Amino acid sequence: LPHVIEVLTHALETGETYEVESRHRRFDGVYRWFHVRGFPLRDIDGSILRWCVLLTDIDDRKRAEAQRDRTIQELQAQQSKLSESEQRFRAIFDEAGTGMALFDLQHPDKPIQNNRALQTMLGLSQEELGLLETFNQLTAVADREVDAAAFRELCEGKRDSLRQEKHFILPDGRSVWANVIFTLLRDSAGLPRFVIAIHQDITGRKRAVEELQAKQDLLDLAQKSARAMAFDWYIQQEVNVWSPQQEALYGLPPGSFDGTYQSWKKLIYAPDWPLLLKAITRAHETGDVSVEFRVKWPDGSLHWLATNGQMFFDDQGKPFRMVGFTADISRRKIIEEELRRSAAFLAQAQQLSRTGSFSWRVATDENAWSEE
Repeated sequence: LPHVIEVLTHALETGETYEVESRHRRFDGVYRWFHVRGFPLRDIDGSILRWCVLLTDIDDRKRAEAQRDRTIQELQAQQSKLSESEQRFRAIFDEAGTGMALFDLQHPDKPIQNNRALQTMLGLSQEELGLLETFNQLTAVADREVDAAAFRELCEGKRDSLRQEKHFILPDGRSVWANVIFTLLRDSAGLPRFVIAIHQDITGRKRAVEELQAKQDLLDLAQKSARAMAFDWYIQQEVNVWSPQQEALYGLPPGSFDGTYQSWKKLIYAPDWPLLLKAITRAHETGDVSVEFRVKWPDGSLHWLATNGQMFFDDQGKPFRMVGFTADISRRKIIEEELRRSAAFLAQAQQLSRTGSFSWRVATDENAWSEE
């Protein structure tokens, strides 16, 4: 718990993506290991809208790692039985469905030892995966330089472990992501001897993250294109989540709206408040939200807004959430008012001059007359 609090606090203060491995108690009281990754979703200005957290059950992997550590100790104590231990390694990780590769640093020409799980994951034979060059070629070009630099530090003994998310591009064009934990083993003289690399397939998780980010990017683009900003009002908790663009429609600086019903009500131009109450009542009956109203900015200016959305109800039929978009329609309202004034002026001028006007659309035979 203390480590998780430390990691989360740092992430919330800096806005950086965080990762942590921690044990969580299941409903039956059993603790299982989870890999927890949290990342912020931002708007087009870079402000954090919300945090998304992905939890991956890695209990089987942690058990395999514990077994690996025990086996590593045996390897260090029994260098003469290396061949036998390699076989045990492969069997242990095959059973856990976890890919394993063993690099012999003092004999770089010796083939890399790997297991069936890794061969299945990358779709290559034991002989093909036995070459370091093959591993390097599989790694996506964008990641090679960073991966290689950190791996060299490990092989040189400058660090004892390394964790990387490696992106493999397979010969058949498939894309595979793996969470790889490298561990350095030293000989009796303390010199780098072996590197064990454990590969966990996280392709599904990476795709989920990419799809989620794509949807967020699409939403941001839609808001920007339509000049309509999103809001999410949890009615029963009285929590209204606004994007910074939504705050700007009310003349507020980013992050200044506290999300409460009373604070929102104070921003509404008082004569238009009955319109909003009527729209909310109608939404309770139909679920549809649609209303046009004016807001009063801190500088005293009035602005027309239009809100459209949907109200959702719980199992008891009570409203619990309203989601929608708000757009600034001040320019449209000004044009409509100018048109009304022009129409009123024209009608008055016709009355004073006792002049009538007509319009005839010949193609449709529509003939429109003024009152005069």
